[in-house]
Amino acid sequence: MSFIEARDVWKYYGDYPALRGVNLEISEGEFRCIVGPSGSGKTTLLSLIGGLDRVSRGGYLRVGPYELHRLSNAELDRYRNEFVGFVFQLYYLIPRMTVLENVELPLIARGGVDPSQRRRMALEALEMVGLRDKARRRPNELSGGEQQRVAIARAIVTRPRLLLADEPRATWTVRRPWLSWRYSGD
Repeated sequence: MSFIEARDVWKYYGDYPALRGVNLEISEGEFRCIVGPSGSGKTTLLSLIGGLDRVSRGGYLRVGPYELHRLSNAELDRYRNEFVGFVFQLYYLIPRMTVLENVELPLIARGGVDPSQRRRMALEALEMVGLRDKARRRPNELSGGEQQRVAIARAIVTRPRLLLADEPRATWTVRRPWLSWRYSGD
């Protein structure tokens, strides 16, 4: 059984069909890239898989045990917070917060995580991306590549089963230690 399965998925923005009848199967543990020219629907597809947007019409969209097209808004919120890590194209780091505070945000949103445990988990994620020593800095004090690595740390701090990255760049490589947590069972 596929980990991600899409059947005849369509997404419209007004009258414009951003996705037209997409079919997709990805097995658990696979590392896949979705490539195409600007405007071809890559970000739209990631947004649907990540539960950030909903299918306009079509058959079926499932990720792991979740049939996304059937989830309520509250269930989608829980899915995003507990199951998915997302590295956004623009990173969306909060400038007035430190790097450490930015990485802690998904754990705060999840709730129920003791502040000392939350800080420890965030520092571990920063260690994985090689930025533990920059935990007290603000995003504007970092290079673009370092900001992307903060976004990666924020995406992996909750140990999601699915990690999505929109427009990964040169700092995104399969040899990075932050990818090893996914396969090591930690």
